[in-house]
Amino acid sequence: MNWNDECLSMRYIVFVKFNASGKILINGNEITIFLRSEPKKGKANRELIDRLAEHFATSKNRVHIISGLTSSKKIIECKKRTNDRRNSPKLTYRKRMSWV
Repeated sequence: MNWNDECLSMRYIVFVKFNASGKILINGNEITIFLRSEPKKGKANRELIDRLAEHFATSKNRVHIISGLTSSKKIIECKKRTNDRRNSPKLTYRKRMSWV
């Protein structure tokens, strides 16, 4: 785990199983993910990024494959903003009224 001013960065070792059910199993910093797409022309990597971004509730451009683009064992970095307004409750502001 690595803390920056604005985001939390986590690295995971990901084991990819192909033509499977679509489950995600997490054990510490290791993730086993079962993908439906075939590992051809980057389709599996795109599905992997989509599924992990959805699982960690972050955008797709914050999930990166650090190593293992053509391997079934990959190192993934996932960044999540700590001050993300989408996950925080809505704040309401009242305008102060001044009487003259």
